[in-house]
Amino acid sequence: MKLKLLLTYLVLWCSVTIQAQNTLNFKNQNLPATELWNFVCEEYALYGTTQLQIAKTSQGGLLKISMPAHDDNAFIMGNLYLDLADGATLICTDKGFRENKDNQMNSFYVFSAAEMNKLQKNNILRVRFQIVSKKKKFGNQNGYFTAVNKKAYFSTYYATDDKTNPTAQAVKALYATSPTAH
Repeated sequence: MKLKLLLTYLVLWCSVTIQAQNTLNFKNQNLPATELWNFVCEEYALYGTTQLQIAKTSQGGLLKISMPAHDDNAFIMGNLYLDLADGATLICTDKGFRENKDNQMNSFYVFSAAEMNKLQKNNILRVRFQIVSKKKKFGNQNGYFTAVNKKAYFSTYYATDDKTNPTAQAVKALYATSPTAH
């Protein structure tokens, strides 16, 4: 019995420690966050993967979306749409929190507490967003894109591992490890 109790505490401690290692830096503040998720974006010719990460804030949450940039003037901007497993769509309004550095486009979108609660219960199926660039060169990757919740671009039919990111479980874990869980 003592061994089972000891093992239970060890597993809980390890899960809290592992979860606490994921952070997102926003406005010089480190926020507890989920791991980075790869979503497949077939339309973006430069790179087929979009990365998403969700962080917990004092008033709700924050979504970071990242992709390699095709030039220094390219940004993910405009409203972003998250399609959830229950059929709902969260509309994230562009607040102008974006950057383009080291050939990487990063944009940040704010979630309310109610939206974070919804994200704890439903996996993200896809994210729809826009890339805008001031350069008007031929072959520029401007436009509207959709990234689908798939871990990898290619997989086999017989693979037994999960092919999607368990986003709801990860967001829920952000609240399970904090003293102000709800």
